[in-house]
Amino acid sequence: MQVQLQTTDATTIADDAPIIFNTVLNSLSPNISYNATTGEITVTASGIYYINWWLGIDGSTVAPTITYAIVTSAGDTILSSSPILSDNMSGNALLDITASVGTPVIIQLVNQTGNDTFLGSPLTKADLTILQITSA
Repeated sequence: MQVQLQTTDATTIADDAPIIFNTVLNSLSPNISYNATTGEITVTASGIYYINWWLGIDGSTVAPTITYAIVTSAGDTILSSSPILSDNMSGNALLDITASVGTPVIIQLVNQTGNDTFLGSPLTKADLTILQITSA
């Protein structure tokens, strides 16, 4: 699955808030779905998953370092930080997920900076891709 945040509007992401991607570019797996209201990616099958993401960062209210994390309902938090406040920022994660239709794992990309952050002026401000590498 690949999702993006595409908008010409100024975008502020509050501290501890997820990125709400508004465009699904593809959704090729029945095991991965996306909720554009909550920013939640739902995984319903166990396996190894690879996540790659980037953001067009354009500062923070006061923080000297920008930090985002892949956060899961299974307790995983994979951080990525940058002292560069206006540039592209990226991160990735390799997750061993135990899930089923009745017990899915929820994944979000969350601002963990400690302050609001801003996303820059390009039309595409954020992108996230998740791939299932193996199944259990």
